[in-house]
Amino acid sequence: MNWLSIKLSLRQLWKQKLFTFLHIMGLAIGIAGCFSIARIVDYELKYDREHPDKNKIYQVLSYSFFEGKESYFGGIQLPIASFLENERSETDLIVPLHMRYFNKVKTNEVQENHLESPTNLMSTTTSYFDLVPYRWLAGNKKTVFTTPNEVVLTESRAKLYFNNTAPQDIIGQTITYNDSLLYTVTGIIEDLHFPSSFNGKEFFPIPEKDRTSTDWDSRNSAHQLYIKISNDKTKAALLSAINKKIDQETAEAQKTYKFKTWFDLLPLDEKHFTPSANNSSHTTDRAVLYILLSIAVFLIALASINYINLTTAQMSKRAKLIGIQKSLGADSSGIIQSFFVETILILLGAFVLAIPLTQFFNENFKEIIPKDIGDFLSMGEIIVFALALLILLSLINGLYPAWLSTKVSIVKTLKSQQVNSKQKTGLRKVLIVFQFTIAQLFVICTLIIAKQLHYAFHADLGFNHNAVIIQSLPSGLSEKDNKDARVYRQALQKHPEFSMVSLGQIPFDNSMWSTRLYRTLDTGEVTFNIENKFIDENYFDLYDIKLLAGEKFLQLNDSSTHILINEKAVLTMGFESAQAALGQVVEKKESSEKRVDLRIIGVVKNFNQNDFRSEIAPMAFYYREKDDLKNISVKLSDPNKANWTRAIQIMETEWKNLYPKKTFEYKFYDQHVEEMYESYTRTAKLINTSTAVTLMISCIGLFGLITLTSYQRTKEIGIRKIMGARDIELFGLLTKDYIWLVVIASLIASPIAYYFMNNWLKEFTFRIDLTPWDFALAGIACIIVALVTTSIQAIRAIRQNPVESLRDE
Repeated sequence: MNWLSIKLSLRQLWKQKLFTFLHIMGLAIGIAGCFSIARIVDYELKYDREHPDKNKIYQVLSYSFFEGKESYFGGIQLPIASFLENERSETDLIVPLHMRYFNKVKTNEVQENHLESPTNLMSTTTSYFDLVPYRWLAGNKKTVFTTPNEVVLTESRAKLYFNNTAPQDIIGQTITYNDSLLYTVTGIIEDLHFPSSFNGKEFFPIPEKDRTSTDWDSRNSAHQLYIKISNDKTKAALLSAINKKIDQETAEAQKTYKFKTWFDLLPLDEKHFTPSANNSSHTTDRAVLYILLSIAVFLIALASINYINLTTAQMSKRAKLIGIQKSLGADSSGIIQSFFVETILILLGAFVLAIPLTQFFNENFKEIIPKDIGDFLSMGEIIVFALALLILLSLINGLYPAWLSTKVSIVKTLKSQQVNSKQKTGLRKVLIVFQFTIAQLFVICTLIIAKQLHYAFHADLGFNHNAVIIQSLPSGLSEKDNKDARVYRQALQKHPEFSMVSLGQIPFDNSMWSTRLYRTLDTGEVTFNIENKFIDENYFDLYDIKLLAGEKFLQLNDSSTHILINEKAVLTMGFESAQAALGQVVEKKESSEKRVDLRIIGVVKNFNQNDFRSEIAPMAFYYREKDDLKNISVKLSDPNKANWTRAIQIMETEWKNLYPKKTFEYKFYDQHVEEMYESYTRTAKLINTSTAVTLMISCIGLFGLITLTSYQRTKEIGIRKIMGARDIELFGLLTKDYIWLVVIASLIASPIAYYFMNNWLKEFTFRIDLTPWDFALAGIACIIVALVTTSIQAIRAIRQNPVESLRDE
């Protein structure tokens, strides 16, 4: 490639300004979308990739089979770690990792209430620092955790607590947790330079009571266990040993309550893609990555199809130039080179335009882009990706048009014979069908996802949440600042702007706590898993939850040993009716040796306590005066939204009177419902944008093709107008072939979209039904878009004066 070929290519591109712009715009959109997606996928696939001996690291998962359902999660029984340390020798490392929670932290430089509820706190042993490749900036991993009140900080957390103090000077400093717990800093470690499932920022020794626990019955998601193991034979022996041990320790319970429990090992490579195995670390779904990769490939493919279609369609206009070049002695290699030079120049322009488009995508999709993605993306990786994409697109977009140019016949072109063959026209039609098939897949997905989300946001949940505000009550208060939540409730109830106020766990929420209840029958004891909610006496009235039988807590003098249950619990416990359940006694385990009796005093109508992916579960309601009441629900008296500002101002005033150091925050219940489906909303936004981009790229190509068609048929249109053809007939002549291609694309896309959307909807227990209209509307929408796109240039060609179009030979 020399300067002359570049100069000639620039002249040719300038001569065809419209098509040069269409080429650059289509490719820029595809490149920007592809790069934005590639960043996300690359980040997710980097997780845990650089751990030394990653193929030897496993997480111990706890499995159970109960009531016909198998489940698993990352929480394990505490004694399993000490069992492995003391009685087994198959492992190279045994690393327990327990989540820790503190409400408040302060140092000499972090003042009181300056930092609340710090995250990523872990209790572990020194073996953790052998498993995870930290670089020590201060302290020594061999000498830490010799006393209970030590803490090791990552560099980023040390800077947060001690500003710019040198790591060596932080050693020996004291950190106060929850106003009274004093910990001494004994180590500073560098943050990992790669994304990792081990995301701890502060590390503490495991408390003695956890290390010596003998409770084989309880599992907690906060207690995780990792092992490093050398080979598969050792792995099999270890699994056999720990499963034999859990069977021995829980044999009686498994037999009595008819459940099965066991362990399995999860490779570290799979941890990031297994949400149930994680607690606080970021996870993703492989299916989502596949969707993102598919979108990236489609965007590049559609942009390349546009380029190839428009370039080959222009071949008839360039045929004479190619013929003249050949007659003057130009060889095929020189002509091929000119096509590749044009392609590279267009791609360079597209890459330049893609830079601001990428920034636009990133700004508008912050919610789906991991927050720390910029920490793990180097300029070198960006350059390599850009060069690889440039080479790939140059070959894809330049090869076929360049090869086609070598097939141009000198004699035919100089005789002005048409060079477009049926084969090339057929290929263009196939590519157009492919473009609009992809576009309609996205359109159908957009319509169905939007329809399901609308159903989720507006469906009857079984309770009334109109004009309800919810708040989380403050945590981490000192003893002098701690106020009974009922004081806040009483303060609000004094104002006529609020019709009712209730303390208790909100009724539609994915966070849950379940327990086992026991019922004695003539045939023996049976057990049930029941979800729990702690509420006050106003709860059912505020949310208008219907009482089917019995009485509410309001009418009782002592509610501590009474419960209400829902309809599903009536069926689960085997009662014939709601009325039959009244007065019956069930038991709850209060400790390993003690049970308490709970009398059923009422039955309420079922409502959705979790999102629509879950079935309605059996539930028990417990009355609490203070403990476990972490949320407050406020029903506004006036249903008119215009008058709610005054009520919110009153709430803020009362809040600040009681909790002056806590930020006043609130949300309407409708906002909470939307947050329940936040991941689906993000997916919907991604699909919506992909749909818009796909249609835009397809329409750019369609506009270019109809422009070329109009040019190529200018004389034919002029002759037909002189012969009396009507405008509508000429319009159909120019556009009907393209519209038919869109119709064919719709017929291809509909069954494919049905397959994927039907599988997606299976995630929801409560879901919409797919109808033919869902697919017909998508097809009609794409036809209208294609019709509008082709109409712009077709009408312009029809309105041209036939005298002018026939004047020039």
